[in-house]
Amino acid sequence: MVIARKRSLQHVYLLVTVLLFLMHMKPSLHFNHGCIEREKQALLRMKDDLIDDYDILSSWGREEDKRDCCKWRGIARSNITGHVIEIDLTYEKPLRGKISHSLLELRHLTYLILGGNDFTGTQFPADNNGSLSNLRYLDLHYANFTATISSLLANLSSLQHLDLAYNYFNDLGNIEWLYGLSSLSYLDLTENPLVRPSDWLQIVNKLPHLEVLWLPSCFSGDEITLTLSPINSSSSLIALSLFGNNLVIPSIYPWLSNISRNIVDLDLSSNLLRGSTLAEIGNMIISSTAFSF
Repeated sequence: MVIARKRSLQHVYLLVTVLLFLMHMKPSLHFNHGCIEREKQALLRMKDDLIDDYDILSSWGREEDKRDCCKWRGIARSNITGHVIEIDLTYEKPLRGKISHSLLELRHLTYLILGGNDFTGTQFPADNNGSLSNLRYLDLHYANFTATISSLLANLSSLQHLDLAYNYFNDLGNIEWLYGLSSLSYLDLTENPLVRPSDWLQIVNKLPHLEVLWLPSCFSGDEITLTLSPINSSSSLIALSLFGNNLVIPSIYPWLSNISRNIVDLDLSSNLLRGSTLAEIGNMIISSTAFSF
C-alpha cells in the first residue's frame, strides 16, 4: 500500500515536472514576443539609407506601436525562432537610394526580393563572410545595381532562384562563381555582359537542378559560332531563352537536340538562322508549348 502510494506520488511529481518544462519551452516552440532587437535595428538602418517617395515603408518605425517588425510591410519572420527570414521590397512605386551593409546582419534571411527599385548605380553590399548563406531566393532584377556581386554569390550554396536581369554588374562575365550554386533551379542574367558563350551553355551539365535559364542579349560582337560538347540528355531544363545573342543557330543544333526532351519554352529569336535549321529545330521540339525564332 505504501509502495503504491509512493509510486503514485512519483508519477504526480513527474507529470508536474514535464508540465513546467513545457511551459518554459513554449516561447521557443512558438515565438510570439516581437522582433529580435538587433534585427529590428538593422532594418531601421536599412530604411535610413532608402529614399521612400511614396511612404511605402511608413509601417517601419521606432515608435511604440511599430515595435513588432513582423507587422512591417514586406517583412516576414519565423514563428519558431523570431528571426527575420524574408524581405520583399517589390512595389508598383520604386524605392531609391542604396542598400545598407546592415542587411548583412540579417543572417537568417531565406528570401530577398529587391527587384524593380532604383538603387541608382550603387553597389550591393559585399559579403565575404557568408552572412547571407541561408538565402534560397534572390531577386534583384531591374534594380540598377552596379560594380560587383560575385563575392556574395560564391557563398550561396542553398540558392534555388537567382534573378539579376537588367543590372550593371561587371564581374559576372566568367562562369566560375556559378559552379558553387549546386541547388540552383532558376537563373536569369538578361542583358548582363557575359563572355565565352560555349561555357555558359554547358552550365546545364554543371547544375543538375537547373530548370529555367534566361540569357537574352548577354553576348555581344560579331556572329558567334559555337562548338559544344554533348550534354547529358537527363537535363532538367524546361525553359531556355537565348534571344538576341547573334548566335549561329546551326552550330548549337546538336546541343539543342540533346536538351529538347523536357523543353517547353524555347526562345532563339534575333539570332542567325541558316539553311534548314528552322525546320529541324521545329521538328525537334514539336511538343513545346512556346517556341520563338
